Amino acid sequence: MAPRAQSSVQRIRQHDCPLVSSAVPACYYLRILVVMYVKEPGQATVNAEPLSPGLSLALTLPSVGRLAQGIFPSWVLGFVGNSSNLVK
Repeated sequence: MAPRAQSSVQRIRQHDCPLVSSAVPACYYLRILVVMYVKEPGQATVNAEPLSPGLSLALTLPSVGRLAQGIFPSWVLGFVGNSSNLVK
């Protein structure tokens, strides 16, 4: 038996789904770019408070760890290997 031919409505729906799926995130990220680069800074940026010491530490430690992982990958992989041996 030959497969039935798809109607034109079914073909349009199949081809439009990826377009709609990619248009929604594109609009979302475009809005972020507009706010970042086109809009003038508002009052919130003028009155921004400095970061607390705890928040500064929470942002700095993972950054330093990630940088160390990129510069010294053998140390990190050795640590992970030794740690996995303790679990066995």
